[in-house]
Amino acid sequence: MSNQKINETGWWTTYAAGDLVVVNNKHLGIVLDKAYTKQETLFPFVKVYLLEDNDTYDYGVNSLEIVSKASS
Repeated sequence: MSNQKINETGWWTTYAAGDLVVVNNKHLGIVLDKAYTKQETLFPFVKVYLLEDNDTYDYGVNSLEIVSKASS
């Protein structure tokens, strides 16, 4: 079992750098960093590199589904 922890804002997410994810049920991407909370929003975001267009975006945790976990 990995050593997942609740972050400073009280959210528990399993996303880690290197995870392969599907974004909005259609685009493949790679998680670049753990989930974080922007000052303007309540919900955490995950920075994802989309393979389709070779660019980096922030997605809400409810927009992602893990396809493959990076080894810890």
